Amino acid sequence: MATTLLVRRFTDTDRVVQAFSVFPSALLIVTERNVQSWQDREGELAKLEDTHLTAPVLLALTHLQQNNLTVLLTAVSNSHSGLWTYDLSWFGSSCKDLAQIPVTVPELLNGGDGVIKRETMPQASQAVLTGASSDCLLCSVSLYQGWVHVMAIQPNPAPVSSYKVVTALHSFCEDAADQGVDCRVQSMAFDLTAVQQRTTSLMCLVSFTGFNHSCKEIHCLDVNLSQPAPLKDGIKSGPWVLRNMDPTTTLVHPISSDKSNDKGVLAISSHSIHLLSAASVNSQPVLTFCLAGLPTAIVHLKGSMWAVADSMAGLHLLDLCQPCSLLQLAPQIPLTVAHFLCCVPSEITDTEVGASVFLGSRTANSQLVSLPAALLNQQADRSASQLSVDQTHTSSQASASVTVQKPAMIDSAAPVHDACVFEEPKGCGEWRMVMGCGVAPRGSLRLAHLAAKLSPTISGGPCMPGGPRLMAIKADWRQEHHAYLAFSFPTEGTTSVLDIQGTHFQPIHLPGLDPNSPSLLLEALPGGWLVHVTPEEVRVLDNTGLVGAWGSADTLSMAASCGSLIAAAHGTSVTLINVDAASGEPSAIKTLHFSEQVSAVALLKMPHAVAAEEPEHWLIVGLWTEDTVLLQCVSDDRHSCTLDCSDVGQPRSLLAAEMHATWFLFVGTSQGWVVYHAITWQAGKMQLEGGCKVHAGVSGAQLSYLPGHSTTPACLYVQSSKALLLRPAASSKASGNKADLVEAVRIHGGEGVTGGVGVHTPDLPNSLAWLSPKEELTFGDVDHTMQLRWFTLGLEDTPGCVAYHTTSGHAVVLSTSPSGASWLRLVHATTLTQVVAFQLGKGHTGTAICCARLPSSSVTALHHLPGPPPPEKEFVMVASYLSQPKASQGSQAGPAHTSSQGLLSVFEVCTAGTAGQTAAAASNRSQLRLHGTCRLQSLCYSLATAPAHDSATAPSKARSSDSGPEVVVAGCEGEVHMYSLFVDDTAQAGRQAVATACQALAQGEPLPDQGQASGGASSTSQGASDRTDQRSTDNLEKLASQGGTDRVHLQLLSKAATAGGSSLVTSLSTLGTTVAACSFMSSLSLFTTAGHEGKAGLEPLSANICLMTAQGDSLHDGPIQVQSAGMLNGQFLLAGAYPDGLLLLKRDVAQEEATCRARRSAKEKALLEGTDRGNVSVPISQASQQAEETILPNVHLQAGCNIQHGATSFCRARLGVQRVPHASLLGSLDATACQSDDAQSETSDKHMLVTTSDGQVFAASLVDADRQTGQLDSLPRGTDADRLGHFSWSSSLSAASVIQMQQMDVAHCVRDCIL
Repeated sequence: MATTLLVRRFTDTDRVVQAFSVFPSALLIVTERNVQSWQDREGELAKLEDTHLTAPVLLALTHLQQNNLTVLLTAVSNSHSGLWTYDLSWFGSSCKDLAQIPVTVPELLNGGDGVIKRETMPQASQAVLTGASSDCLLCSVSLYQGWVHVMAIQPNPAPVSSYKVVTALHSFCEDAADQGVDCRVQSMAFDLTAVQQRTTSLMCLVSFTGFNHSCKEIHCLDVNLSQPAPLKDGIKSGPWVLRNMDPTTTLVHPISSDKSNDKGVLAISSHSIHLLSAASVNSQPVLTFCLAGLPTAIVHLKGSMWAVADSMAGLHLLDLCQPCSLLQLAPQIPLTVAHFLCCVPSEITDTEVGASVFLGSRTANSQLVSLPAALLNQQADRSASQLSVDQTHTSSQASASVTVQKPAMIDSAAPVHDACVFEEPKGCGEWRMVMGCGVAPRGSLRLAHLAAKLSPTISGGPCMPGGPRLMAIKADWRQEHHAYLAFSFPTEGTTSVLDIQGTHFQPIHLPGLDPNSPSLLLEALPGGWLVHVTPEEVRVLDNTGLVGAWGSADTLSMAASCGSLIAAAHGTSVTLINVDAASGEPSAIKTLHFSEQVSAVALLKMPHAVAAEEPEHWLIVGLWTEDTVLLQCVSDDRHSCTLDCSDVGQPRSLLAAEMHATWFLFVGTSQGWVVYHAITWQAGKMQLEGGCKVHAGVSGAQLSYLPGHSTTPACLYVQSSKALLLRPAASSKASGNKADLVEAVRIHGGEGVTGGVGVHTPDLPNSLAWLSPKEELTFGDVDHTMQLRWFTLGLEDTPGCVAYHTTSGHAVVLSTSPSGASWLRLVHATTLTQVVAFQLGKGHTGTAICCARLPSSSVTALHHLPGPPPPEKEFVMVASYLSQPKASQGSQAGPAHTSSQGLLSVFEVCTAGTAGQTAAAASNRSQLRLHGTCRLQSLCYSLATAPAHDSATAPSKARSSDSGPEVVVAGCEGEVHMYSLFVDDTAQAGRQAVATACQALAQGEPLPDQGQASGGASSTSQGASDRTDQRSTDNLEKLASQGGTDRVHLQLLSKAATAGGSSLVTSLSTLGTTVAACSFMSSLSLFTTAGHEGKAGLEPLSANICLMTAQGDSLHDGPIQVQSAGMLNGQFLLAGAYPDGLLLLKRDVAQEEATCRARRSAKEKALLEGTDRGNVSVPISQASQQAEETILPNVHLQAGCNIQHGATSFCRARLGVQRVPHASLLGSLDATACQSDDAQSETSDKHMLVTTSDGQVFAASLVDADRQTGQLDSLPRGTDADRLGHFSWSSSLSAASVIQMQQMDVAHCVRDCIL
């Protein structure tokens, strides 16, 4: 059966490329996939437009002339590269789509064959644009290492709206390449000093890196622009070269002044600023200072005021004309690491804000900072004409307070280093992802889930203590908009009303409304009446006051309405009351009695079973102790249907709604579940079928109906401890189960809010009103886009490795500080609260972490108890290495060199109630306890665990399960090692050593050898120290020198070489006993830990990726370089190919088994031959060598696509709310309700999450051919904006983007993913 892999992008934020200040108080932000326009609206930048681009953007250039904005985007994709011009003359007037004008790009700009080779591109490229003349734009672009393209762009008279590009090339790397030196153009700037529309100079900052040295130089190049053939003479070396620049020099930037002739280029380092020009070079800096990091961006603010950003997240103000002018800006929250700056001056003169500075970051969130006008006006009368290169000014450190206007103007998770998934330990059974993102000093930990979003628009309203019930009321039932918002306070016994018409909200008293009684129902009825149900009576009001009332002898507990019919519950009865549309008089028409108290009530008007008949009213009630829901026809008592909810709790909220022309019954229960079933008619009787249940939260679920408006369909808002949205599925085709017509979506930001109710007014269309966790009234709307939403914990480190500790519910993070120190952090996964920070000692560097269930003495002691064996205890393993400098031997000793020792440390996460926990640990709730550290034969760069069939290799012979204990798999240099671990967490070995020593002393015998007893006991005491919070692990060096502790027993079981040669194994993925190992920038290898005949051992299965056609033709001239991989299931793998390909691979399981059998047969044959000759060792070694040389089968490339950036991690899971079939029905039940939908199964082996280096998250799902159409229809659709080979990319941001990877021509896969 054919298989399709659907790849969807779940993130809508892209990495920022550049930002430009255009027109008054306007900002243009260019990301890799979009162009965003922002403009000042009442003192705040507001987003106007977000336009999707047809090709990924690498560089962005801009030129503004006579209110016509031209944006040049250097776009690079799989099949094309070049420049596009976007005419933005509409900016600020009418927001229409960008007009794309292709630019004719000469062959010189491309890589020779029309495709830019990704592997030759530098890590960062700079582009500078200047107006050389009114008819020519000049820009320089560095697309290759050491190469500079200078382009003169001129508009063509015909055809209209087209451009002509003339280019010239210059290389800095021709001589350097011969000497084995790598060169890179780091920054460029045009010198505007001698622009006479005929010639100019280009300053290039070039870095040269050799084997044992590096330097930076600034080269001045001459560019000839003589008309009518600019760049005819190409680019020539200029009059001077500055060599051996300060190593911290990272920027060159043009400077000019309209009031003087002073123009030139600034060269900025961490210590000084130099002013350069083509005519003169002064070695003396114009200003000296000291920045904490390397300069990353600079922007001109006003006069001689400039802003400089550095790599340590600092933002500084410089006045080039005044000494002691360095001001470090001190915001109220930490700033991001800005890779470029853009200043947007304020149009309003009487405001306190002088300008807004956009901090664009590629490794963190992009921010908007407001600079006070007083700060900028201090030097307003100064100008660049006062800049002197003859005098050096030394700046002293000072600080100034600023405001971060938008902390996450563009919320970015780039880059994602590692990720793990977990199921919430409490409540909803929802899968979440923890991602380690960003770069020090602005790293972060992101807790992400797939959800819609609750977005407040009016917050900070009045406080409403006591948990009031919110009710939106219309002034007339025929109107579309709401007029009032009512609050019923059951504890205080009062009701208040807020007038929400217009923009000014104020309390109001409705005539006839009883404010001294809580409200069970407030709703407009046909005829212009308003019904007010209190615990005492049903009151009917109009605009003059009370019209009529109906009272009950019993206290009313709840009420519901449908048209003019009202259902009022009291005790075990429900009375149906009709309100006359003409007179407004309420009258009881029927009372229904039930066996017990009513817990919920609702009314439903459904079409009759016979189409010709009039619709009928149905009463829906929930019964308190029986936990059942009863549907009763109002006109005929014989028509009834019952739903059993005993497995989900008491019915507390009832609703019926129509979705995709099918009526559904929704039940919210006391345990936070929502049960829904389709209502159908069979043989004239009502039936419930296609049942599902969704866990909304851990508190009672309340349902609210949100009517549909414009493009938003009607849906249900569910409020529990978390918020949930039940809406019509994207596809109207039910796959055998009508429950598939309803989609459950988590709402981000709905945690802890209460009282959500839909509000629709002219000023607040399609909105929602709720109470915040602080009980403040809030208005907002629901962003229905289902995408990845996250909570963020800021770190000052780079989180390189992330793992989830299931037993304690904590995320374990291995991070690196800006100084290079390694930290082990313990973070509560659901609250993102850091509970432990553990620093490794000097010279001790962490490389990998893994959480695994290992055999331990505490569990072994419980095996004698009756019943099933207890599960193994979960530990945290940390792989690291210890660097120790050693001097060379002899009198002619050279410089010291460094040797590294691989280590493996085992920690236990101690939470409240853990045996042996200290008082300090109990107060901190969680603690890391070190059990020991062991030496490794080689440095370990990746860790994983896998089951082994033979448990005899563990120190403890007892099994925790039938499958045996897990083994530890370590990725090393060119090899994969397999270990067994046993943790003596109860210190049994230490106590036995002490007992042995005491017995020897009592008998007068010498003590046992120190290495056998006392040494182990000593190591145990050090390894078991409880002082682990916020401390250094210098004791690990002592433990390593002693060869480990008796608390951790490590045994090497087997090791095997990878197909990548000596490359480091940086990625391991396991599924069952299969291990997929990725070597750094090399190939892929598959192993099994099952061994043979019950013996544990690593056995190679397959290696490399097959790139051969059926005819034996090669599709690629070399192996595919794989960065990471993940086991999708036992047959398929997903792999990230360098630089940005995503590959679907398939194993040849039959060929793997045949190769393993042949290898084993060869070994057995050699063993028999050696035994017959009396020499066993020689034939066995020969057989082992022959087995290593055996040609392994390849994994086969099935499909591939380009994801624009490299894949960093793979997680086997499916995010989103889990649906569970609900089959507890009394009465008729369709058989499909008992069937589990594999597409909704969170533990299915057909779903994979892929993170990338630019902060994107993709979801890959395997879909069978017969289900493909339905799966594609269920995804949000958009227009096909870009064709990448055979893969269609959708520009819709609602589930973001969709790539359909089918089994197709492998040649296209190679071309699109490898080139």
